[in-house]
Amino acid sequence: MAKQPKKKTIGKQKAPTPPPSRWAVHRPLFERIFFVVALMGVLVTAHFNLTASTGFEQECLFGAFETPTAVSGCEAALESAVGRPLGVSNAVWGMLFYLVVAGLCAAIVFGAAAWRLLLKRARAALVGLGFFYSMFLTAYQFVAMPTRCPLCLISALLVTVLLGVQVLYLVQPVDLSTMTMKAKKKVREGALYGALAVMMLLFVGADAAYFSNLTEPVAGQKAQTAQTAQAAPTPVTQPVAAPDEAGPSENECLYDPNKPSVVNFEALVGPKDPYQGNPDAAVTVVEFFDPNCPHCKALHPVMKATIAKYEDRARFVYKPIWLPQFPFSVQQNAVLFAAAEQGKFSEMLDLQFKWQQRGGLTTAQLQELATQIGMTDADAMLKRIEEGQYDDMIMEGNKQAVGAGVTGVPAVIINGRFVARSSRTEACLGQLIEEELQGVKAEG
Repeated sequence: MAKQPKKKTIGKQKAPTPPPSRWAVHRPLFERIFFVVALMGVLVTAHFNLTASTGFEQECLFGAFETPTAVSGCEAALESAVGRPLGVSNAVWGMLFYLVVAGLCAAIVFGAAAWRLLLKRARAALVGLGFFYSMFLTAYQFVAMPTRCPLCLISALLVTVLLGVQVLYLVQPVDLSTMTMKAKKKVREGALYGALAVMMLLFVGADAAYFSNLTEPVAGQKAQTAQTAQAAPTPVTQPVAAPDEAGPSENECLYDPNKPSVVNFEALVGPKDPYQGNPDAAVTVVEFFDPNCPHCKALHPVMKATIAKYEDRARFVYKPIWLPQFPFSVQQNAVLFAAAEQGKFSEMLDLQFKWQQRGGLTTAQLQELATQIGMTDADAMLKRIEEGQYDDMIMEGNKQAVGAGVTGVPAVIINGRFVARSSRTEACLGQLIEEELQGVKAEG
């Protein structure tokens, strides 16, 4: 039987092997940048969560971003309509996002090469989703909120950097021959990633230690006011601006349901306490504050506007106190009382809040403020302060604060009733004062 001739396969060739994907190429520089930015995001969101856990008793970060409101921008962001999706705060979601991105970076570098393509695409999708959600939250701040959250804006910047790195990763030419990483280089990368992770943990630990010791005065600050503080009162030991456990709901103007009324609230007012308004008014508003408390500074314009509106129908009494976080406030409170003796209390308080700075105002700065507002003989004033002539007044203020149940500042009390923190706005203070005036009128 004759052999069948072989069929010619002219024009039929074996399909070429497709080139390796850029996703599978090892690109250490990009991976390091991804990892470092993700760790920075973990630090920011960890600080955010620690700040939230203490009721935002300190400034979130960068106080210059804050606007005149008694509630910080970071707190307002978390308590907004979009602040807690699925009942979990965006601060927690943000931390989980950055931790997952960092984990994917480590898995891409040290995991099996077979999974690299999937892991890189998962990271790209996660970064894209994170960017769009972050932009939505940022737009919400600027459109629907009267204040800004600095930590949220920093996080939005970091997510934008991640997206930028991802885009550059996709468009930059790549050497497709570098598919794998040698064992020795993988060890070096492991040491680098481990060192970076340890540094992040140390920073988070230091931040946590700081928040756990907020009630301890700074040693360097003790020395600044050692002589005055020896005769100073027992400080209010609870955190600044302690949060309401069950604060009033949004758009309601209420008193704090968690604080009992001060029965004999008139006893809070002494003959030497600075005040504004009508001394014979039926409504008395008492404000406890520390001149170095950032929340007190934020509330100050609200109080000034309220006083301007109701000074003929209410009496507004100022009670300067000091907290352990701000031991240098002892001297500043003494200067406030000295200014009150010359009818310059309001002017001095305005300037102290305007000049508020970390570490308090120096003696030279306080002398400058006294000169600016026209106080006479600033040197004699400082001598009286050094001699402790105002210590009893400062001690009495702190004792009254503790006795009244003040656990943090600012604290606003209207006829013995604590105003809920979320109601410390110009509109709500006005409404509560009006209600008190109507109640007094009805009783009369």
